[in-house]
Amino acid sequence: MKTVQFVVNVTGSITQEKFEGLFEAKIFPSHRDTLREDEVRRSVLGMKSSEASEHAQSIATGIAFLTTRITKSPNWFSSSNNGIDLEDDNVLIEVHNACFGAITEEVTSLHKKAEEAKEKLKKHIEPTPVV
Repeated sequence: MKTVQFVVNVTGSITQEKFEGLFEAKIFPSHRDTLREDEVRRSVLGMKSSEASEHAQSIATGIAFLTTRITKSPNWFSSSNNGIDLEDDNVLIEVHNACFGAITEEVTSLHKKAEEAKEKLKKHIEPTPVV
C-alpha cells in the first residue's frame, strides 16, 4: 500500500480552535476501499440518502473519502470520528483538500516518472526492419 503524507494547520471558523498535524493517506484505494467509501457515504446520510440536502451529501462524500483514505492522523481527527464530529466545516474542507491535493500530486509525479521511463526505453529499442 503506497501512501503519501500531508500536514494540516487551520483554525476552526466556529470554535476558533487550532487544528494541526501530520496525516498519511492511501494513494490507490483497493476495491474493498471503494466499496467501503460508498457504504460510509450512504450510512452517514441515512436510509433516504437520495433526499439529503446538497450540503449533507457533500459532507458525507468528504467523510467517506477521508475514512477510507487516511491511514494515520492526529488524535483530534481520529477522536472526532474522522471529522464527522467537528463543528467547523472549514477544518473538514481543509483536511479533505490537503489529502486530495497530496494524492493528486503524487499520482501526477508517478505518471511523469512512468512517461520518462517509457521515453528512455524507446531510445534503447531499435525498430525491427520490415522485409
